[in-house]
Amino acid sequence: MPSLEVSHHSTVTPDQIDDLGHMNVRYYGINASAGTTTLCERLGIARPPMRSSYTRHHHEQMEGADLVVRSAVIPGGARLRIYHELRNDADDDLAATFVHELDHPAIDAPAFELPAHGAPRSLSLTTDALASAPAIEQLHDLGLAMRKPRSVDTDDTQGADTVPPANFATLLWGGVPFEEHEWVRTLPNGDRYAYAVMEQRTWIRPGPVALGTNIQSFRASLELREKVGRSIAWCYDTDTGEPLIASEAVDLCLNLTQRRAIAIPCRVTLRHRPRLPPGACAPLIGPPRRQRSGGVASRTCPNVSLPRPNARTPVASSEPHPNVPAPAPSTCSPTPPSTKRSTSSLGSPTTANSASRPR
Repeated sequence: MPSLEVSHHSTVTPDQIDDLGHMNVRYYGINASAGTTTLCERLGIARPPMRSSYTRHHHEQMEGADLVVRSAVIPGGARLRIYHELRNDADDDLAATFVHELDHPAIDAPAFELPAHGAPRSLSLTTDALASAPAIEQLHDLGLAMRKPRSVDTDDTQGADTVPPANFATLLWGGVPFEEHEWVRTLPNGDRYAYAVMEQRTWIRPGPVALGTNIQSFRASLELREKVGRSIAWCYDTDTGEPLIASEAVDLCLNLTQRRAIAIPCRVTLRHRPRLPPGACAPLIGPPRRQRSGGVASRTCPNVSLPRPNARTPVASSEPHPNVPAPAPSTCSPTPPSTKRSTSSLGSPTTANSASRPR
């Protein structure tokens, strides 16, 4: 088994800290992207475009932390895949793991298997949410638009003519939301809470996205449990109707005051029922189940077993759940029975999007 080789060093700076007090999720990805660039240079190839990525967050990182990326090529498969671990250089604390799939044929490399802590826990590495993306008209009909239509600007391209690989998430999360929601909210007892990403799988369309491209992003809930929700977001070229990027995420409800996972407040679970356009569930594990949601026939995704929490705090924070207003103070019991699935509890995972998504 080959050892991982150091591919990047960085330090968490004040501008990388979000409202949750830890490094924003965007910078986890930037560290891994830098590691991919280094490994491609060592392989003697120009960095190919990213086709997909998987991120599993483990532990949050704070201002001043020195971080190191260690990497290895994953042999086999149709395309070049690279595995990364992002760790705290001082105490070897594991911040996150990544799998990057590049638009380049697989290369010969020493045998390497994903370690248990780097393998997916609830998402799949074999699905393709772009191939199964619903038509943009379906998403409009279901009222799942997350951001207002806009054009790719220089913030998205970072001054270049096209969007760089490390900045594709801004296509999803940039722009103006239809409804402003408080990202960090308050519980009846005064504690603050928000949602953090535990795992994320992202697919990117081949080819560049140019400055000035007209786009719009959408988001749907796939599954909702006591402390965890699973959702998928897409960004489309509104001129062609083609999906440019899709991203599936598992989010944890996190009490920021006590730094622990909590049940999603009941007013949220009552209003945030899983809603998914027909066919969008096709690539996910197991057969979908039909149900009625808000008067529209929709599909909820099959049960998946999500990780339970450990003593460590999640790493990345995410935006409020889509289309869900902040709950009014309530003393009702968490998660009504009608919103819970009967098998395989999602439990209360440990890692969430330890950094907030770019707004």
